[in-house]
Amino acid sequence: MNQAEPKIERDAASTALDGSRANPMQEVLPLSLIGRWVAWSADGMRIVASALTSDEAVELANQAGEPEPILQRHTGRHQP
Repeated sequence: MNQAEPKIERDAASTALDGSRANPMQEVLPLSLIGRWVAWSADGMRIVASALTSDEAVELANQAGEPEPILQRHTGRHQP
């Protein structure tokens, strides 16, 4: 008996037409980042830094080569 594999659909709200992340705030973040500020790359594709303060997260992102990071405070709760 040969069963077809299930089709996995991407969340349309979190993926732009070109396949890039449309909204990094919908990304599921690791529990190790709870309570920290997360600095995303300007395209929202990757985490470039995290820190206890937003200023420090921006500074670390800049040092990592990201001049305009997107900041998010990870509260541990889902943010639609």
